[in-house]
Amino acid sequence: MLPHILCHDHGTSNSDQPSTARSDEDFEYSSDSMDGEEDEGNEDEGDDDGDVEWADKKILQAVIDLFQNIIVSGSNVINIMTDVYNSYSNAHYNKQPYHTSVLQGISWVTELLTGHPECIHCKLGIHHHIFMVLLNILWESGINDLKNVKLEEQLAIFLYACITGLSVHHLSERFQRSNDTISRYVSQQLSSR
Repeated sequence: MLPHILCHDHGTSNSDQPSTARSDEDFEYSSDSMDGEEDEGNEDEGDDDGDVEWADKKILQAVIDLFQNIIVSGSNVINIMTDVYNSYSNAHYNKQPYHTSVLQGISWVTELLTGHPECIHCKLGIHHHIFMVLLNILWESGINDLKNVKLEEQLAIFLYACITGLSVHHLSERFQRSNDTISRYVSQQLSSR
């Protein structure tokens, strides 16, 4: 059983109402044992014991409720943290191909070269015949197809970057190439001038 703080009223004031203000002397610490021993000199302790036990049960229930709320809140925090961790790890550690468009860079360039004449002018800023002249100049200056990127695509990457002013990331998305590849070919075309 929990220790109890018993309150004893030491009389009343001049009026007939009991005193509500209590001093430290009014509180007595007692520890009731389980076998029902009573303190000496307390005639009305039978009524007080019921009230004290009821108050102890209320306090104990409040403490239990508090701990249950803390446990539930802690469980909710753990669930939220687990969700955040899982979403972070899925985004950063589950490798999935990024450049998966059906229209790869050379396919897009071929479509521009074989399509409507104004389409290439709109996308690359030059007409078809000018594109072919620039391509021949690059061939004659010793710039050739590379392992995975044909010269037509290299020139298109450079012209598209000049016309649009897009970042390397956006260019890599358009041509379905890595950022390093795009950066390398734009720099190569600039240095060949």
